[in-house]
Amino acid sequence: MRWVGPFDADRETSGALAVVMLVVTSALMAIDAGETVPVGALLLALGFAAAAISPIGAAAYTLAVVPFAFHLHPLPGGSFSLLELGIVWTVGAIGIRLVLSPRQLPRRIATAVTRYPWITVAAAVLIVAALASIRRLPPDAHHAEALRELRLVVLEPIAFVAALIILDLRRNGAAWLVGGLVAGGVVASAGALMQLFDADAGVIADNVTRLTGPYSHPNNLSLYLERIAAFAVPFAIMLSGRRRVVIATSMGAMLLALVLTYSRGGWLGMAAAMVVILVVLQRYRLLALMGVAGLVAAVPAGVLLRERIMDLGGASDEPTRFAIWRSSWDMILDHPWTGVGPDQFLYQYGRRYVEPIGWPERYTSHPHNAILDFAVRLGAGGLAALATMVGAVIAAAVSGFRELRSDPVRLGAFAALVAGAVHGMIDNSFFLPDLAVLFWTFLVLLSIAPDSTASSEVAA
Repeated sequence: MRWVGPFDADRETSGALAVVMLVVTSALMAIDAGETVPVGALLLALGFAAAAISPIGAAAYTLAVVPFAFHLHPLPGGSFSLLELGIVWTVGAIGIRLVLSPRQLPRRIATAVTRYPWITVAAAVLIVAALASIRRLPPDAHHAEALRELRLVVLEPIAFVAALIILDLRRNGAAWLVGGLVAGGVVASAGALMQLFDADAGVIADNVTRLTGPYSHPNNLSLYLERIAAFAVPFAIMLSGRRRVVIATSMGAMLLALVLTYSRGGWLGMAAAMVVILVVLQRYRLLALMGVAGLVAAVPAGVLLRERIMDLGGASDEPTRFAIWRSSWDMILDHPWTGVGPDQFLYQYGRRYVEPIGWPERYTSHPHNAILDFAVRLGAGGLAALATMVGAVIAAAVSGFRELRSDPVRLGAFAALVAGAVHGMIDNSFFLPDLAVLFWTFLVLLSIAPDSTASSEVAA
Protein backbone atom coordinates (compact mmCIF):
# COMPACT_ATOMS: atom_id res chain seq x y z
CA MET A 1 0.00 0.00 0.00
CA ARG A 2 1.38 3.40 -0.95
CA TRP A 3 0.48 6.38 1.19
CA VAL A 4 0.41 9.98 0.04
CA GLY A 5 3.85 11.54 0.50
CA PRO A 6 4.36 14.59 2.72
CA PHE A 7 5.19 16.82 -0.24
CA ASP A 8 2.39 15.75 -2.55
CA ALA A 9 -0.21 18.20 -3.83
CA ASP A 10 -2.89 17.52 -1.25
CA ARG A 11 -0.59 17.72 1.74
CA GLU A 12 -1.67 21.21 2.75
CA THR A 13 -5.34 20.28 2.49
CA SER A 14 -5.01 17.09 4.52
CA GLY A 15 -2.82 18.79 7.11
CA ALA A 16 -5.22 21.71 7.52
CA LEU A 17 -8.16 19.31 7.85
CA ALA A 18 -6.34 17.34 10.53
CA VAL A 19 -5.49 20.49 12.50
CA VAL A 20 -9.09 21.72 12.34
CA MET A 21 -10.38 18.37 13.58
CA LEU A 22 -7.89 18.40 16.45
CA VAL A 23 -8.74 21.99 17.41
CA VAL A 24 -12.42 21.02 17.56
CA THR A 25 -11.48 18.03 19.71
CA SER A 26 -9.48 20.30 22.00
CA ALA A 27 -12.37 22.73 22.38
CA LEU A 28 -14.68 19.93 23.44
CA MET A 29 -12.15 18.63 25.92
CA ALA A 30 -11.67 22.12 27.33
CA ILE A 31 -15.29 22.07 28.54
CA ASP A 32 -14.75 18.58 30.00
CA ALA A 33 -17.05 16.98 27.45
CA GLY A 34 -14.96 13.81 27.37
CA GLU A 35 -15.63 12.73 30.94
CA THR A 36 -18.40 10.31 29.98
CA VAL A 37 -17.42 7.09 28.24
CA PRO A 38 -19.33 7.54 24.96
CA VAL A 39 -18.21 11.14 24.37
CA GLY A 40 -14.68 10.47 25.58
CA ALA A 41 -14.31 7.49 23.26
CA LEU A 42 -15.66 9.58 20.39
CA LEU A 43 -13.14 12.37 21.04
CA LEU A 44 -10.26 9.91 21.20
CA ALA A 45 -11.41 8.34 17.94
CA LEU A 46 -11.70 11.79 16.34
CA GLY A 47 -8.14 12.58 17.35
CA PHE A 48 -6.84 9.34 15.89
CA ALA A 49 -8.82 9.94 12.69
CA ALA A 50 -7.29 13.40 12.32
CA ALA A 51 -3.77 12.06 12.88
CA ALA A 52 -4.41 9.26 10.38
CA ILE A 53 -5.41 11.85 7.77
CA SER A 54 -2.17 13.76 8.31
CA PRO A 55 0.48 12.74 10.85
CA ILE A 56 2.45 15.89 10.08
CA GLY A 57 -0.64 17.99 10.81
CA ALA A 58 -1.02 16.13 14.10
CA ALA A 59 2.65 16.79 14.90
CA ALA A 60 2.16 20.52 14.25
CA TYR A 61 -0.91 20.51 16.50
CA THR A 62 1.07 18.74 19.23
CA LEU A 63 3.73 21.44 19.19
CA ALA A 64 1.06 24.16 19.29
CA VAL A 65 -0.41 22.77 22.54
CA VAL A 66 2.95 22.41 24.31
CA PRO A 67 2.24 25.35 26.69
CA PHE A 68 -0.89 23.53 27.88
CA ALA A 69 1.08 20.52 29.10
CA PHE A 70 -0.17 21.00 32.66
CA HIS A 71 -3.87 21.42 31.83
CA LEU A 72 -5.50 18.03 32.38
CA HIS A 73 -8.81 17.01 30.84
CA PRO A 74 -10.96 14.10 32.08
CA LEU A 75 -11.33 11.11 29.82
CA PRO A 76 -12.40 7.54 30.49
CA GLY A 77 -9.53 6.01 32.44
CA GLY A 78 -7.95 9.21 33.73
CA SER A 79 -7.05 12.82 33.01
CA PHE A 80 -4.63 13.77 30.25
CA SER A 81 -3.16 16.91 28.73
CA LEU A 82 -3.60 17.89 25.10
CA LEU A 83 0.17 17.54 24.70
CA GLU A 84 0.13 13.94 25.81
CA LEU A 85 -2.87 13.15 23.62
CA GLY A 86 -1.23 14.85 20.65
CA ILE A 87 1.84 12.66 21.08
CA VAL A 88 -0.25 9.51 21.35
CA TRP A 89 -2.30 10.40 18.29
CA THR A 90 0.75 11.30 16.19
CA VAL A 91 2.80 8.27 17.18
CA GLY A 92 -0.21 5.97 16.91
CA ALA A 93 -1.08 7.14 13.41
CA ILE A 94 2.47 6.65 12.15
CA GLY A 95 2.68 3.28 13.85
CA ILE A 96 -0.53 2.11 12.20
CA ARG A 97 0.70 3.24 8.78
CA LEU A 98 3.94 1.36 9.23
CA VAL A 99 2.09 -1.77 10.33
CA LEU A 100 -0.07 -1.54 7.22
CA SER A 101 3.11 -1.14 5.14
CA PRO A 102 5.42 -3.70 6.82
CA ARG A 103 8.02 -3.59 4.07
CA GLN A 104 8.81 0.01 4.99
CA LEU A 105 9.48 -0.67 8.66
CA PRO A 106 13.07 -2.05 8.48
CA ARG A 107 14.11 0.58 5.94
CA ARG A 108 12.66 3.44 7.96
CA ILE A 109 14.28 2.30 11.20
CA ALA A 110 17.62 1.92 9.44
CA THR A 111 17.25 5.33 7.81
CA ALA A 112 16.36 6.98 11.11
CA VAL A 113 19.32 5.44 12.91
CA THR A 114 21.85 6.22 10.19
CA ARG A 115 20.58 9.73 9.44
CA TYR A 116 20.19 10.72 13.11
CA PRO A 117 22.78 8.62 14.96
CA TRP A 118 23.43 11.13 17.74
CA ILE A 119 19.73 11.54 18.48
CA THR A 120 19.32 7.77 18.54
CA VAL A 121 22.22 7.31 20.96
CA ALA A 122 21.13 10.16 23.23
CA ALA A 123 17.57 8.86 23.43
CA ALA A 124 18.73 5.30 24.13
CA VAL A 125 21.12 6.38 26.89
CA LEU A 126 18.42 8.50 28.55
CA ILE A 127 15.92 5.63 28.49
CA VAL A 128 18.45 3.18 29.95
CA ALA A 129 19.45 5.64 32.68
CA ALA A 130 15.84 6.35 33.60
CA LEU A 131 14.90 2.67 33.73
CA ALA A 132 17.98 1.86 35.84
CA SER A 133 17.04 4.64 38.24
CA ILE A 134 13.46 3.37 38.48
CA ARG A 135 14.74 -0.09 39.40
CA ARG A 136 16.87 1.30 42.25
CA LEU A 137 14.55 3.84 43.86
CA PRO A 138 15.18 4.65 47.55
CA PRO A 139 13.03 2.68 50.02
CA ASP A 140 10.88 5.72 50.83
CA ALA A 141 10.44 6.79 47.20
CA HIS A 142 7.13 7.83 45.66
CA HIS A 143 6.83 5.23 42.92
CA ALA A 144 3.73 6.68 41.25
CA GLU A 145 5.43 10.04 40.73
CA ALA A 146 8.57 8.37 39.39
CA LEU A 147 6.61 6.32 36.85
CA ARG A 148 4.59 9.37 35.82
CA GLU A 149 7.74 11.35 35.05
CA LEU A 150 9.19 8.38 33.20
CA ARG A 151 6.10 8.39 31.00
CA LEU A 152 5.64 12.12 30.50
CA VAL A 153 9.22 13.37 30.33
CA VAL A 154 11.25 10.44 28.97
CA LEU A 155 9.23 7.89 27.02
CA GLU A 156 6.54 10.01 25.37
CA PRO A 157 8.82 12.86 24.16
CA ILE A 158 11.26 10.29 22.77
CA ALA A 159 8.39 8.49 21.04
CA PHE A 160 7.44 11.83 19.52
CA VAL A 161 10.97 12.50 18.26
CA ALA A 162 11.06 8.97 16.86
CA ALA A 163 7.89 9.81 14.95
CA LEU A 164 9.48 12.99 13.61
CA ILE A 165 12.59 11.27 12.30
CA ILE A 166 10.53 8.44 10.81
CA LEU A 167 8.51 11.10 8.96
CA ASP A 168 11.84 12.08 7.37
CA LEU A 169 10.94 15.76 7.49
CA ARG A 170 13.50 17.59 5.44
CA ARG A 171 13.23 21.00 3.86
CA ASN A 172 9.50 21.80 3.42
CA GLY A 173 8.46 19.33 6.09
CA ALA A 174 9.88 21.60 8.76
CA ALA A 175 7.35 24.31 7.85
CA TRP A 176 4.57 22.44 9.64
CA LEU A 177 6.62 22.14 12.81
CA VAL A 178 7.62 25.80 12.60
CA GLY A 179 3.97 26.76 12.28
CA GLY A 180 3.00 24.69 15.29
CA LEU A 181 5.79 26.09 17.47
CA VAL A 182 5.07 29.72 16.57
CA ALA A 183 1.31 29.26 16.93
CA GLY A 184 1.77 27.89 20.43
CA GLY A 185 4.02 30.81 21.34
CA VAL A 186 1.51 33.35 20.01
CA VAL A 187 -1.39 31.79 21.92
CA ALA A 188 0.61 31.61 25.16
CA SER A 189 1.84 35.20 24.75
CA ALA A 190 -1.63 36.53 23.96
CA GLY A 191 -3.04 34.82 27.04
CA ALA A 192 -0.24 36.24 29.17
CA LEU A 193 -0.61 39.80 27.84
CA MET A 194 -4.34 39.71 28.50
CA GLN A 195 -3.46 39.33 32.16
CA LEU A 196 -2.33 42.96 32.09
CA PHE A 197 -6.01 43.89 32.09
CA ASP A 198 -6.92 41.59 34.99
CA ALA A 199 -5.90 42.83 38.43
CA ASP A 200 -6.20 39.33 39.90
CA ALA A 201 -4.08 37.58 37.26
CA GLY A 202 -0.39 36.83 37.36
CA VAL A 203 1.88 36.46 40.39
CA ILE A 204 2.81 39.46 42.53
CA ALA A 205 6.43 39.33 43.70
CA ASP A 206 8.95 42.03 44.59
CA ASN A 207 6.38 44.77 43.89
CA VAL A 208 5.79 43.65 40.29
CA THR A 209 3.08 41.54 38.67
CA ARG A 210 4.69 38.68 36.81
CA LEU A 211 2.72 37.21 33.90
CA THR A 212 2.03 33.48 33.91
CA GLY A 213 -0.06 32.90 30.77
CA PRO A 214 -1.28 29.27 30.58
CA TYR A 215 1.19 28.26 33.30
CA SER A 216 0.82 28.49 37.06
CA HIS A 217 4.19 30.20 37.57
CA PRO A 218 5.97 32.94 35.61
CA ASN A 219 9.24 31.01 35.52
CA ASN A 220 7.53 28.20 33.60
CA LEU A 221 6.21 30.71 31.08
CA SER A 222 9.68 32.21 30.67
CA LEU A 223 11.25 28.77 30.18
CA TYR A 224 8.81 28.18 27.35
CA LEU A 225 8.75 31.62 25.73
CA GLU A 226 12.52 32.12 25.68
CA ARG A 227 12.86 29.01 23.52
CA ILE A 228 10.04 29.88 21.12
CA ALA A 229 11.01 33.55 20.84
CA ALA A 230 14.65 32.62 20.21
CA PHE A 231 13.49 30.18 17.55
CA ALA A 232 11.46 32.91 15.82
CA VAL A 233 14.19 35.57 15.71
CA PRO A 234 16.12 34.23 12.67
CA PHE A 235 12.89 34.09 10.67
CA ALA A 236 12.18 37.74 11.48
CA ILE A 237 15.69 38.64 10.32
CA MET A 238 16.10 36.39 7.29
CA LEU A 239 12.63 36.25 5.73
CA SER A 240 11.04 39.00 3.68
CA GLY A 241 7.61 40.32 2.74
CA ARG A 242 4.42 39.24 4.46
CA ARG A 243 6.02 36.23 6.16
CA ARG A 244 8.54 38.48 7.82
CA VAL A 245 5.80 40.78 9.12
CA VAL A 246 3.84 37.87 10.55
CA ILE A 247 6.85 36.30 12.25
CA ALA A 248 8.17 39.64 13.53
CA THR A 249 4.79 40.52 15.03
CA SER A 250 4.54 37.11 16.67
CA MET A 251 8.09 37.39 17.98
CA GLY A 252 7.38 40.86 19.38
CA ALA A 253 4.40 39.56 21.36
CA MET A 254 6.48 36.71 22.73
CA LEU A 255 9.37 38.97 23.70
CA LEU A 256 7.04 41.41 25.46
CA ALA A 257 5.40 38.61 27.42
CA LEU A 258 8.83 37.20 28.25
CA VAL A 259 10.02 40.55 29.57
CA LEU A 260 6.92 40.83 31.74
CA THR A 261 7.54 37.46 33.39
CA TYR A 262 10.39 39.32 35.13
CA SER A 263 12.38 36.11 34.97
CA ARG A 264 16.06 36.94 35.19
CA GLY A 265 16.94 33.52 33.86
CA GLY A 266 14.59 34.04 30.92
CA TRP A 267 16.17 37.40 30.13
CA LEU A 268 19.64 35.87 30.35
CA GLY A 269 18.72 32.92 28.12
CA MET A 270 17.15 35.20 25.51
CA ALA A 271 20.18 37.50 25.54
CA ALA A 272 22.50 34.54 25.00
CA ALA A 273 20.36 33.35 22.07
CA MET A 274 20.46 36.81 20.49
CA VAL A 275 24.24 36.93 20.77
CA VAL A 276 24.54 33.53 19.08
CA ILE A 277 22.16 34.50 16.27
CA LEU A 278 23.85 37.81 15.51
CA VAL A 279 27.35 36.33 15.66
CA VAL A 280 26.42 33.48 13.32
CA LEU A 281 24.81 35.95 10.91
CA GLN A 282 27.78 38.30 11.32
CA ARG A 283 25.50 41.17 12.26
CA TYR A 284 28.11 42.73 14.52
CA ARG A 285 26.76 46.26 14.19
CA LEU A 286 23.33 45.11 15.29
CA LEU A 287 24.96 43.18 18.13
CA ALA A 288 26.76 46.34 19.25
CA LEU A 289 23.50 48.32 19.11
CA MET A 290 21.78 45.64 21.13
CA GLY A 291 24.55 45.82 23.73
CA VAL A 292 24.27 49.60 23.98
CA ALA A 293 20.49 49.39 24.26
CA GLY A 294 20.87 46.81 27.01
CA LEU A 295 23.22 49.02 28.98
CA VAL A 296 20.91 52.02 28.59
CA ALA A 297 17.88 49.99 29.67
CA ALA A 298 19.78 48.56 32.64
CA VAL A 299 19.89 51.95 34.36
CA PRO A 300 16.12 52.58 34.73
CA ALA A 301 15.53 48.85 35.22
CA GLY A 302 18.00 48.83 38.09
CA VAL A 303 16.11 51.69 39.73
CA LEU A 304 12.52 50.63 39.04
CA LEU A 305 13.02 46.87 39.44
CA ARG A 306 15.72 46.87 42.07
CA GLU A 307 13.86 44.55 44.45
CA ARG A 308 13.14 42.03 41.68
CA ILE A 309 16.63 42.11 40.18
CA MET A 310 18.43 41.95 43.53
CA ASP A 311 16.14 39.34 45.11
CA LEU A 312 18.33 36.46 46.31
CA GLY A 313 15.43 34.14 47.07
CA GLY A 314 15.65 34.23 50.86
CA ALA A 315 16.39 36.30 53.93
CA SER A 316 20.16 35.74 53.81
CA ASP A 317 22.83 37.65 51.90
CA GLU A 318 23.54 34.40 50.03
CA PRO A 319 21.29 33.30 47.15
CA THR A 320 19.03 30.42 48.11
CA ARG A 321 20.16 28.57 45.00
CA PHE A 322 23.63 28.17 46.51
CA ALA A 323 22.12 26.25 49.41
CA ILE A 324 20.02 24.15 47.02
CA TRP A 325 23.12 23.33 44.97
CA ARG A 326 25.05 22.23 48.09
CA SER A 327 22.15 20.06 49.21
CA SER A 328 21.90 18.58 45.73
CA TRP A 329 25.58 17.70 45.83
CA ASP A 330 25.08 15.93 49.17
CA MET A 331 22.18 14.02 47.63
CA ILE A 332 24.38 12.97 44.70
CA LEU A 333 27.11 11.72 47.05
CA ASP A 334 24.54 9.54 48.81
CA HIS A 335 23.09 8.21 45.52
CA PRO A 336 25.91 8.43 42.95
CA TRP A 337 25.04 5.64 40.53
CA THR A 338 21.31 5.74 39.87
CA GLY A 339 20.28 8.91 41.69
CA VAL A 340 17.16 9.33 43.81
CA GLY A 341 14.90 8.64 40.85
CA PRO A 342 12.66 10.63 38.51
CA ASP A 343 10.64 13.36 40.26
CA GLN A 344 11.99 12.40 43.70
CA PHE A 345 14.02 15.50 44.54
CA LEU A 346 11.19 17.21 46.45
CA TYR A 347 10.63 14.24 48.75
CA GLN A 348 14.32 13.80 49.55
CA TYR A 349 15.27 17.47 49.78
CA GLY A 350 12.73 18.72 52.29
CA ARG A 351 13.00 15.59 54.39
CA ARG A 352 16.73 15.35 55.01
CA TYR A 353 18.89 17.64 52.85
CA VAL A 354 17.55 21.19 53.13
CA GLU A 355 19.84 23.70 54.86
CA PRO A 356 18.44 26.36 57.21
CA ILE A 357 19.23 29.07 54.65
CA GLY A 358 17.29 27.13 52.03
CA TRP A 359 14.21 26.70 54.18
CA PRO A 360 12.14 29.35 52.32
CA GLU A 361 12.35 27.14 49.21
CA ARG A 362 12.09 23.78 50.93
CA TYR A 363 9.31 22.72 48.55
CA THR A 364 11.40 23.09 45.41
CA SER A 365 11.21 20.07 43.12
CA HIS A 366 14.55 20.35 41.30
CA PRO A 367 18.15 21.52 41.93
CA HIS A 368 17.95 24.61 39.66
CA ASN A 369 20.95 23.44 37.63
CA ALA A 370 20.95 21.14 34.60
CA ILE A 371 24.04 19.15 35.55
CA LEU A 372 22.93 18.62 39.13
CA ASP A 373 19.41 17.80 37.97
CA PHE A 374 20.49 14.93 35.71
CA ALA A 375 22.88 13.63 38.36
CA VAL A 376 20.36 13.83 41.20
CA ARG A 377 17.54 12.16 39.30
CA LEU A 378 19.43 9.51 37.35
CA GLY A 379 22.92 9.34 38.84
CA ALA A 380 25.94 8.53 36.69
CA GLY A 381 23.62 7.34 33.94
CA GLY A 382 21.97 10.76 33.95
CA LEU A 383 25.31 12.48 33.45
CA ALA A 384 26.02 10.10 30.55
CA ALA A 385 22.62 10.95 29.08
CA LEU A 386 23.26 14.68 29.45
CA ALA A 387 26.67 14.30 27.80
CA THR A 388 25.22 12.47 24.80
CA MET A 389 22.38 15.01 24.49
CA VAL A 390 24.83 17.92 24.51
CA GLY A 391 27.03 15.96 22.11
CA ALA A 392 24.08 15.52 19.76
CA VAL A 393 23.46 19.28 19.75
CA ILE A 394 27.13 20.07 19.11
CA ALA A 395 27.44 17.42 16.39
CA ALA A 396 24.34 18.69 14.58
CA ALA A 397 25.48 22.32 14.83
CA VAL A 398 29.00 21.57 13.62
CA SER A 399 27.94 19.31 10.76
CA GLY A 400 25.49 21.90 9.46
CA PHE A 401 27.35 25.05 10.45
CA ARG A 402 27.37 26.46 6.92
CA GLU A 403 23.60 26.11 6.72
CA LEU A 404 23.13 28.03 9.97
CA ARG A 405 23.76 31.29 8.12
CA SER A 406 21.20 30.59 5.41
CA ASP A 407 18.58 28.40 7.07
CA PRO A 408 16.41 30.08 9.73
CA VAL A 409 15.06 26.70 10.84
CA ARG A 410 18.47 25.40 11.86
CA LEU A 411 19.64 28.68 13.32
CA GLY A 412 16.41 29.17 15.25
CA ALA A 413 16.58 25.65 16.65
CA PHE A 414 20.18 26.15 17.73
CA ALA A 415 19.35 29.51 19.35
CA ALA A 416 16.44 27.95 21.23
CA LEU A 417 18.68 25.18 22.56
CA VAL A 418 21.27 27.75 23.65
CA ALA A 419 18.61 29.81 25.44
CA GLY A 420 17.37 26.73 27.28
CA ALA A 421 20.89 25.64 28.22
CA VAL A 422 21.86 29.03 29.64
CA HIS A 423 18.65 29.41 31.64
CA GLY A 424 18.92 25.77 32.69
CA MET A 425 22.10 26.44 34.61
CA ILE A 426 20.09 28.39 37.21
CA ASP A 427 16.60 26.90 36.80
CA ASN A 428 14.82 23.96 35.23
CA SER A 429 16.26 22.64 32.00
CA PHE A 430 14.66 19.43 30.76
CA PHE A 431 12.59 17.42 33.23
CA LEU A 432 9.16 18.84 32.43
CA PRO A 433 6.88 17.53 29.66
CA ASP A 434 6.92 20.78 27.68
CA LEU A 435 10.69 21.30 27.95
CA ALA A 436 11.46 17.69 27.01
CA VAL A 437 9.29 17.83 23.88
CA LEU A 438 10.84 21.15 22.86
CA PHE A 439 14.38 19.88 23.35
CA TRP A 440 13.93 16.85 21.10
CA THR A 441 11.97 18.83 18.51
CA PHE A 442 14.63 21.53 18.24
CA LEU A 443 17.32 18.87 18.04
CA VAL A 444 15.51 17.28 15.09
CA LEU A 445 15.11 20.65 13.38
CA LEU A 446 18.79 21.36 13.92
CA SER A 447 19.68 17.98 12.41
CA ILE A 448 17.46 17.83 9.31
CA ALA A 449 18.89 18.45 5.85
CA PRO A 450 17.21 21.61 4.54
CA ASP A 451 18.58 21.25 1.02
CA SER A 452 17.37 17.72 0.45
CA THR A 453 14.14 16.38 -0.99
CA ALA A 454 12.17 14.05 1.21
CA SER A 455 10.54 10.97 -0.23
CA SER A 456 8.44 9.81 2.68
CA GLU A 457 5.55 7.49 1.93
CA VAL A 458 4.35 7.37 5.51
CA ALA A 459 3.43 10.95 6.36
CA ALA A 460 0.61 12.84 4.81
